[in-house]
Amino acid sequence: MSFSSRRSVRWVSFASIILPSLATTQGTYHLEETFKGRNILNHFHVYEGSDPTNGFVTYVNQSYAEDSGLIDITSSGGLYMGVDHTTVLNVDGPGRDSVRIETKDYYEQGLYIIDIQHMPGSLCGTWPAFWSVGPNWPNDGEIDIIEGVNKNEANEIVLHTSGSCDVGGNNDMSGNITSTECGEASGTIGCVVDGAQGSFGTPFNSHNGGVYAMEWASDFIKIWFFPRSSIPASITKESPNTTEFGTPMAHLEGTCDFSQRFSSQKFILDTTFCGDWAGNVFGKSECPMSDSSSPMKSCVNYVAENPAVFKESYWEINSFNVYKTGASSTSSSSSATSTTTRTATLESTTTTTHTTTTSTVAKPETSVTTATVSRHSSVPSTAEPEDSEPVSTMTSYVTLTTKLCPLSQSRLQVPTAQAVSHAAESSSVSLSSQSKSAVSAASLSSPTPSFVIVPSSTQFISLPAVTTSSSSGTVDDLPTGTQSEASATVPTSPVFTGAAGKLSFSAAGIVGGIVVALLASLS
Repeated sequence: MSFSSRRSVRWVSFASIILPSLATTQGTYHLEETFKGRNILNHFHVYEGSDPTNGFVTYVNQSYAEDSGLIDITSSGGLYMGVDHTTVLNVDGPGRDSVRIETKDYYEQGLYIIDIQHMPGSLCGTWPAFWSVGPNWPNDGEIDIIEGVNKNEANEIVLHTSGSCDVGGNNDMSGNITSTECGEASGTIGCVVDGAQGSFGTPFNSHNGGVYAMEWASDFIKIWFFPRSSIPASITKESPNTTEFGTPMAHLEGTCDFSQRFSSQKFILDTTFCGDWAGNVFGKSECPMSDSSSPMKSCVNYVAENPAVFKESYWEINSFNVYKTGASSTSSSSSATSTTTRTATLESTTTTTHTTTTSTVAKPETSVTTATVSRHSSVPSTAEPEDSEPVSTMTSYVTLTTKLCPLSQSRLQVPTAQAVSHAAESSSVSLSSQSKSAVSAASLSSPTPSFVIVPSSTQFISLPAVTTSSSSGTVDDLPTGTQSEASATVPTSPVFTGAAGKLSFSAAGIVGGIVVALLASLS
């Protein structure tokens, strides 16, 4: 092999490992999904059920909420979510009408930014929150991004996990951390960061609201608050760069394994009354105690008898944006992203489809095409090699990407793999979920796969080679308590195909060269 050929091969190997890692460490994200105004209701469902925090509240359905004005679109285009503020209630009857919405999809690591014009004011008896939680609490974790009760005017950020999750350490943040153990050892307290005065409730509203941003990574969670007058330009332009955000309100890291403790989160926005927190600290918040022996009863009495007080207990949401690292693919709903990357030119192109995706294996003498389900989109790069010498062969791959969330929530049908003669040692991984939905269309099949090695993020992964055409499936809700399980076969170690080996030089050539060299030295 010539010197130039060896250098070309080394460049391809180096670029396939280094460039993806550089692309994901700059703090920049692309817009994956954006929800605004009425469009928010296309991606959140209105919850109607009992309050898990035991509040004095009745969560109403979407039809009733819209008819009664508890859900509306404001003149500026924001989503209004209020509570009943006209009805005097019986303390022994149903609680005050309110609205709770939850995302239809579950989400993984990324950057999540919500623009809030108005949140419920700092009022006795109220407990508003914007938070996320996994389908299996506390094993999948909980992230309380915005939360407060009664007359609070400072936001309280809390994480809850299973096991132990210590976030102590000298992390730079503007908030005051009062508890560093997020796990079950802390009971229901979790790890807590108290935000600055004015970041919640009535003073938040007096400054025309602002923006909260939550960055969830494999080794930390950071949360920023920006008043309306201080929102970074990159957020306004919908191309956020977290390295320009400054000091976060909360920076939770420590020894906690965030990849293990947090997964598959749905986002929730609600307003409840009294309940386990607001009710139990009602008297400590300088709220009127009608029953000196029971803060909870005093809270319920106050909420039931004073409806007009809660006129300001409403959310007005301008937008909620989901950002990811990697190749850009903006949409207003769940979608599959197909990315084709050629290692010779280090360029990439991205297309988005909501219906049918077809992947075809190219001729083995020119390229290898594979398909897989991945947590992350492929990372594009526009970097050029140090010289223009050609590479003798070219390898391309196609990655079909969908969020790895509970199977019953997935809206992308996994392509069926074609059997190939190469065998691979494998192990079975079970994917399970529990939700309130029934699956109407979901299928998985996994004949004996062939595997190739392609660059993904900062490591090599093995992917099944396929030739298939699949149509998108739809998923309906499962009944409460129903579990849906599916298993997928994955390799325990990479298996190289002959086509993948073409990226490097021939092993037989190496052996031949060594033999010739030995004979020459003997002669």
